[in-house]
Amino acid sequence: DVADIEQQLAEGKAAGTINRRTALLGGAFRLAIKRHQLSSMPEIPKLREDNAREGFFASREFFAVLSNLGDQDVADFMEWFFWTGMRPGEIRSLTWRAFDSETWTLRLHAKGAKIGVGRVIALEGPLRAIVERRMRTRRFGCDLIFHRDGELMRTFYKRWKHACLLAGVTGKIPYDLRRTAVRNMIRAGVPERVAMSISGHKTRAIFDRYN
Repeated sequence: DVADIEQQLAEGKAAGTINRRTALLGGAFRLAIKRHQLSSMPEIPKLREDNAREGFFASREFFAVLSNLGDQDVADFMEWFFWTGMRPGEIRSLTWRAFDSETWTLRLHAKGAKIGVGRVIALEGPLRAIVERRMRTRRFGCDLIFHRDGELMRTFYKRWKHACLLAGVTGKIPYDLRRTAVRNMIRAGVPERVAMSISGHKTRAIFDRYN
């Protein structure tokens, strides 16, 4: 339905990806009608496919939303997203096995990376502060760094929308943080090669578009 599509958009899924999924759903309905299992099918909306997203967060906007989330687990997840620009799925996959307490680095292994290439992130400044907070939330039997009550971090679209409303921030989706992180790293003088390694961009073309 429309609410499900809006949630997928908020999670950063491309319009094309959503359209492919709804097309499969439409095909299933048509097959059911052909087999006389259904007499009709609902109207399935199709999104305009425009992958050139342009949303960015000003720092004051993001931290205003962060302060209104009302859930420290979600706040840590989103702040990590803000600073690194890593894909949400990659953030969810981070485990304490990837953490080196001697060098204060975090290694995302290739199997957990969308691009199939591993990378190492130095934990300094706000990233170190986030990891220190997460260390205090460790749960027996749960190796995930970012979790909620020891369970995999699921979607929190309603909480996000409510926090944006309280902060007076409109028209923003969580995935805007990926573009924001890339832009902020470049503006701060981080070498492009390093910024691409942190955010997990494999191709220069996509990285430039985000920047």
